[in-house]
Amino acid sequence: ARPLVCTAEMGTAEIIAGTRAGAVVAVDDAPGLARALRPFLLGPSEAGRAGREARVVVERTCAPDRVAAEREACYQEAVRLWRARRGHFGRQRSR
Repeated sequence: ARPLVCTAEMGTAEIIAGTRAGAVVAVDDAPGLARALRPFLLGPSEAGRAGREARVVVERTCAPDRVAAEREACYQEAVRLWRARRGHFGRQRSR
């Protein structure tokens, strides 16, 4: 497993932000990227520790069952809102 280093605009950023699994850097910040990579390049034990943490974070956050449940909940909420609006607009038209 390897540590994760990504830019703030990547979807991965929201997964690893606030963890010890790697680092998030600003887009177009080459010095920031170098600072983020440095401890992992110079310290194999730190890279290993962060990599193990990254594996746990990604497995927990991106587990297929979890992703499917979150997506299903999102769809159910969208349908609920659509039905509520449709019913609301339908009542207005019938007056």
